[in-house]
Amino acid sequence: MTSAPLDPAPELSVIVPAYNIADYLAECLDSLLAQTARSFEIIVVDDCSTDSTREIAMAYEAREHRITLVSHDHNQGLATTRNTGMEAARGVVIFFVDGDDYVEPDMLSTMSAFATPATPVVGCGVVVHSGGTSTTQFIGLPSARDLDAHELRTLLREAHTRRFYWYSQRFCFHRSFLDHEGLRFRPEIRLGEDSVFNCSALNTTTALRVVDQGLYHIRHRPNSLTSTKGQRGFADRISSQYVALREIYSSSPAENERLNDYFRYILAFQLPQAVNNALLIEGAGEAVLDELAAIRRSPWFRAASRDVAAVRSSTLKTRLLVAMVKRGHNRLLRTAYGLTDQGREILSRLGRSRRSFASRPAAR
Repeated sequence: MTSAPLDPAPELSVIVPAYNIADYLAECLDSLLAQTARSFEIIVVDDCSTDSTREIAMAYEAREHRITLVSHDHNQGLATTRNTGMEAARGVVIFFVDGDDYVEPDMLSTMSAFATPATPVVGCGVVVHSGGTSTTQFIGLPSARDLDAHELRTLLREAHTRRFYWYSQRFCFHRSFLDHEGLRFRPEIRLGEDSVFNCSALNTTTALRVVDQGLYHIRHRPNSLTSTKGQRGFADRISSQYVALREIYSSSPAENERLNDYFRYILAFQLPQAVNNALLIEGAGEAVLDELAAIRRSPWFRAASRDVAAVRSSTLKTRLLVAMVKRGHNRLLRTAYGLTDQGREILSRLGRSRRSFASRPAAR
């Protein structure tokens, strides 16, 4: 009696993290099953969804041998969900596709053609769909040739302000590189975990190839984690990302240049995002003041606001916002930051209370 032969390992693995995306998962999986690449597997990792996401994935798994469903028994977050998929993957080249996004039919074949142990990271452009509009965002690095480590390190001195580190989904990775460098997503980071992963990868890779095509489609949903405003503890989540990035840059030969670029990004993008989030916390009052205090005392704000070069290169609006947060003046916030009607109403109530967040302890 002879045993049945094992299925040969696929060349490519696509990891699809899924959590409460029942309205979008089918479109994602259909776009992957329509790929022109021949040898690939799709690993759907359900992070304990409370809607019908898991049932949809099970139905696809039952009729399509290239799909494998892995289920968590409790919610663990996006970083751990992607790591679970990496452990289950058998392919030589690894892709990450979020379950509410979709891809062009030739994405896998186009990008994997350049992925080798010598060039273990390949990136492409993304098409961002948000609010009824679509915008193609390219990586902004030279294409049609491999960028070696020396050239890449020089270009990465503006990685944050030019958004090179956004979206792990826009890259594929050779498995030998991920294993050799021990690259995994960090579960303690609940905001921007892909930026930290990409930063680690691009700062250690021997070469990068860029494909100037919009092969990946990102859907910005109003109720997704990154789109939801008014989250308590938002400043602390930025702090986790900041600590991880500082750790990476501490071993960089161009640490000062990298940090200045990162601080400019913090002041121009993350600080306004954090302030706007704080002002939109439901209930206003104490919760808003606590979150503003958390921003003021956060390590990322303290470091960025003390970097003279980063502050001087910022716009007047940003410099005013920095001053407002440093001093805890609610009134100055009106001038420094373009607020929503809801934000103005909150500020009006805070102003009548004659209280400042400058002397408040940071929220835990």
